[in-house]
This record gives sequence, structure tokens and C-alpha cells, in this order.
Amino acid sequence: MTGKTVGGPKILLVDDDKIVVEALTDLFKRILPAVSIVDSATSGVEALELFASNADQYALVLLDMSLEGMQGPEVCRRMRLMDCSTPILGMTSFSLNRYRVPLAAAVSVRVTRCSSNKPSPVSFQDVSCPVLKLRWRLMRS
Repeated sequence: MTGKTVGGPKILLVDDDKIVVEALTDLFKRILPAVSIVDSATSGVEALELFASNADQYALVLLDMSLEGMQGPEVCRRMRLMDCSTPILGMTSFSLNRYRVPLAAAVSVRVTRCSSNKPSPVSFQDVSCPVLKLRWRLMRS
């Protein structure tokens, strides 16, 4: 299953801020009604449990980079160890510089595990967990 089953694409949303989860769920319902946020997690551990049992159902994972406890880049790395095909889009309201090194480590897992080619240097723009910088004012509109 690719995540694009009857009812449209399904998304796993990972954010430790319940207000953000509610806002993004509402935003998707209004703007992209064919897309469903079918699962949400408020911690990295919870996200990994959902992903491990349902990865083939998700068309996309929206992943907060600044989770409490296990941070987003580590969650991304562990998800890549389980599955190389599900797109993961990182979200943050912080500077993207904060995540350059951890995401490079996450991408090395994907390059090594998911490719028959030798690992090669990867630029920040090429990471398997691209980061979308969200601003709180966008969430409130």
C-alpha cells in the first residue's frame, strides 16, 4: 500500500504542540480536503511506533524538528532505517542552521541503506528529510 488509498493520501503528523497539531489538521481539512491526517504523535517514540506499524499507509510524514526528548532529526534517521520510500518533511520555526549536522547524519542512513551506490557527500538541500520553516503567524491565520 502506498498511502494513496481510497479516501486520498494519508499523513502522519508529529508535533509535541497540540495547538500546532490541531491547527495543521484544520488547515489540511480546509485547503486539501482529499488529504487526511490519519495519525498524530506528540513524541518521537510514539511517532516511531506508529510508523513501524503503518509506514506503508502514509503518503507523507510531517515531522517537527524540535520535539521534546528524541529530536526530529533522530526520529527521521530511525524512520529511514525502517523505510526508505515514505517522504518525510521536517517542520521548524527555528533557524535551519540548527539542523544541518543532524539531518546530514539522517541522510547518510538513507544513502547507505536505500541505495546500491556508495555514500557520497550530500548537501543540506538534498537531505531525505527536507525542512519546512513554519512561522507561528502562518498557523494563526
